[in-house]
Amino acid sequence: MKKLLLSITLIATTFFATKALAQKYGHVDAQAILFEMAEMKQAQTEIERYRAEKEKELKDMFDRYQQSLAQLQADEKNLTPEIRNSRLRELQEKEQIIQQFQQDAEQKLQQKEVELLTPLREKVLKAIEKVALANNYTYIFDASALFYAGGEDVGALVRKELGITTTTTPVKPTGK
Repeated sequence: MKKLLLSITLIATTFFATKALAQKYGHVDAQAILFEMAEMKQAQTEIERYRAEKEKELKDMFDRYQQSLAQLQADEKNLTPEIRNSRLRELQEKEQIIQQFQQDAEQKLQQKEVELLTPLREKVLKAIEKVALANNYTYIFDASALFYAGGEDVGALVRKELGITTTTTPVKPTGK
């Protein structure tokens, strides 16, 4: 009985030691792959369209404010103090509205980016997970967080999983 228990322990120890030594590591630049996706170009086009729309609305509001200010300055000598003060209050209200619009537009733009980019990021992560499982990787690290790129670059496998051809031109990230 002792020999059987000792044999089982020895076999289990050997099995787990071999398993630990057989770990497979890989790395991938998930950000680069994300920007190579065709869907990313569509998302960025939509984000830029939305940004331009909000910038135009803001510019129109500011132009109307400038016109009101110029009109006040032109009429100032002919206005009674009550009317002048009333117009100044209106201008201050317009300033506040413009500032609030600008803050809201920035928040909405960030929400739009999250709405459009989150599904794409999830798609890349799922592809990485599929590659890891199909190829028995213990760990796949993101290349952006690596100081040393040991292991295999699995980017080609992830691109294949996502259906990205090598002829796809990567989309460059846009600045805000």
